[in-house]
Amino acid sequence: MNTITLGQAFENISQRVVVSYLDHLADLQVVLPVSAPSGLEQSERDLHAFFKAFYSQVFNNPASFGLSVDEDAYVIIDRHGTEEKAEVTRKVKKPRDLMEQGMGFLMRAGVKGTVRGAELLLDAAEVSAFVGKSKVKKQFLKGLEEAGLLTVVEGATAILRSERFPAMMPALKLLAEACAPQGRTGELNFGRCDFRALNPGFEPEAIDLYRVFNPVDFERVSQLHEYLTELSYKPVYQYYGMSGWEVKYQGSRAKKGTPLVQIEYSERYLNQLRIFIKCAASNRIVPLLADRPLFLQEDFNRRTNRCNGDKCNWCANKKSLGPTEWSFKGEARTICWYTNPDVHVIDDGTVDLVKEYVLLHEALG
Repeated sequence: MNTITLGQAFENISQRVVVSYLDHLADLQVVLPVSAPSGLEQSERDLHAFFKAFYSQVFNNPASFGLSVDEDAYVIIDRHGTEEKAEVTRKVKKPRDLMEQGMGFLMRAGVKGTVRGAELLLDAAEVSAFVGKSKVKKQFLKGLEEAGLLTVVEGATAILRSERFPAMMPALKLLAEACAPQGRTGELNFGRCDFRALNPGFEPEAIDLYRVFNPVDFERVSQLHEYLTELSYKPVYQYYGMSGWEVKYQGSRAKKGTPLVQIEYSERYLNQLRIFIKCAASNRIVPLLADRPLFLQEDFNRRTNRCNGDKCNWCANKKSLGPTEWSFKGEARTICWYTNPDVHVIDDGTVDLVKEYVLLHEALG
């Protein structure tokens, strides 16, 4: 479970990026594959402890790694438009890129390095390729040294060692080799220091990912996961690295061809937890709403968009996606087939709201 309270402003923009690493760190689960080298259990413990120390150090003192200490920036859904969102994305890009490049260096070191006792031997060219002429990346290596990982270049060889976590190198190599071929999934598993990645085909499940959230929100999304999977909704995963991921729940395609519920983590939002309800076309839903609870009708009314007729004309040639008539509390309107998916406020009523939308869609023909 997370160590930093999400859904808050941070002291600086880099903490917004680094908290994704710190709070996604998996609980230590030792995995010993067949033919595992002796001492691997302690090696995994040391590597996990190193990642925790590294992330904590860079969160508490990002400048020591060359990361920016500019003011925090974030998106608040109800207030920010497209331009503001783009500006936040621009501000988080620099610290995010440096963290991703630093993690990439560690993964490449594991893949290409050779374990010699408590050391990892690496072609010095790999260090040069990472640092280049960048003072910031040199500072990043100094920050790693403060966190417990020393890199020393001796001629054509770079030597990585740790006095604080002396057994970590075999586990680093095994984890990097397992994760490197897996793209964004591998980046996530490596960044989480999840040794289950040593098992072929491993992919974190929704509940693993949801542990990044605070206990109250974790309980909410866990309830939704249990409810949806009991109804045979299948979770579909999309990973964007440590900065974000999506879990989309796909139900019967005969009722709705695309996922209905989406739960995601996105670092650029003040509240990194985001929930979406992606309804079927309004003309399919409106006939079923009359017998549904008032709070569901009120929520649906907030999601609707007034049809703009000839000013839009998007659906003119779409047989099943035309406008429909909607009447609520004495007000009749012609509404668009599309309804806004965002759940802007996540509170104690969110679980019941999502469940009602699921029941509504289960009634579709």
